[in-house]
Amino acid sequence: MWLRVFFIFFLLGLTPSAFSFNFCRSPWVEFSSEPGRLGAFPETHVSYFRFSFQLPRDQKIKLRIKGLVPKGRYSTLNLYDQDTRSSLGSIPDSQFQMDNPELQSQLHPGEPFTVWLTPAQALNHTFELWYRIYLPQDDIQGGVNLPTIEAFDPETHLPTHCPQKLEALPAPEGSLFEFANLPPKPTEKGDIFFYASRGLGFYNNADNQYLVARLDFSQKKSFALFRFKSPSFGLEKQGHPQPQVRYFSFCMGSAKTTRTSGCISDAEFKITDNETFLLVGPEIEDGINVRDLCKANGINFLPKGKNFIPLIIYRNVLAREDFPGRVDTRFLWPPENEQLSKEEASSSYAQHNFLGSYSPVGKQLDLYESLTWIKSKH
Repeated sequence: MWLRVFFIFFLLGLTPSAFSFNFCRSPWVEFSSEPGRLGAFPETHVSYFRFSFQLPRDQKIKLRIKGLVPKGRYSTLNLYDQDTRSSLGSIPDSQFQMDNPELQSQLHPGEPFTVWLTPAQALNHTFELWYRIYLPQDDIQGGVNLPTIEAFDPETHLPTHCPQKLEALPAPEGSLFEFANLPPKPTEKGDIFFYASRGLGFYNNADNQYLVARLDFSQKKSFALFRFKSPSFGLEKQGHPQPQVRYFSFCMGSAKTTRTSGCISDAEFKITDNETFLLVGPEIEDGINVRDLCKANGINFLPKGKNFIPLIIYRNVLAREDFPGRVDTRFLWPPENEQLSKEEASSSYAQHNFLGSYSPVGKQLDLYESLTWIKSKH
């Protein structure tokens, strides 16, 4: 049974200094996004912090989260069911209630905000609250202190004791992954297609849309070349069109360990008008430094890493409702339509059928084919 989450944005006018017992002291625990360290497919350009807590079954609570807008591309708060490690709800920074109402329409680093969070009581009573900062500047916290958390009774609006803090769960790894539900391998001709993923069980960010493709670097096809139409991205600026997404990236990871070996962010991409390309492969092959060669020719490159059952994940953050590349969630992988064969679903559920060039497609290449392509782009 899913929990319902309600985000309530208003101030109660209480002075927390008078009720020190309602402060959740040092609530945040950092979750490392260092390549290869932890599972759950972390994005390496993101700072992750989490607060794990338990509510007594007979207790209702309202949490007040107060912080300063960090320096970075995007930040968000997500509440998770600790049993399933799946998102119950999220609130992006664009919906943070700014303490200065005149600043509500724009994000201003260093300005104070307040968020009210009410975890609804149901069968489960253990939660995790995650705070993310994408492309943080100055330091991993975006140059500001982490938000404080205070507890209040939702009926009396009076301060109450902070919920019981729990030990953070270990990162989910391969034991949670059902290999039968992996996206299809590349075709016999080496074509690579992307499929929409729910991301459930791996602390999915509810503000994200995920496309996932499976790679196969056997038989000397040690490279994969992807092409896609890049969305416009970045922070919204007055007098400019709203970007189609706040942020995008590609990450390589292992389906067995769910660890990420590396990512490339939109800020690192060389974007072209019609098609943007990304080459994934070994940094050095047969004595040739492919990474340096790509850099010298202005070609986007992502190391393939040492991943068992390699996956590539394409993230779109806060995709606009009218963005033509917005993931079609009617066709999530694995398909729930039992009448479809796996072969039929492999073809019909590939997202380029719905998103056109906004969905990446790829091709497995060997070293010679990769070098030939690199030279053609010089």
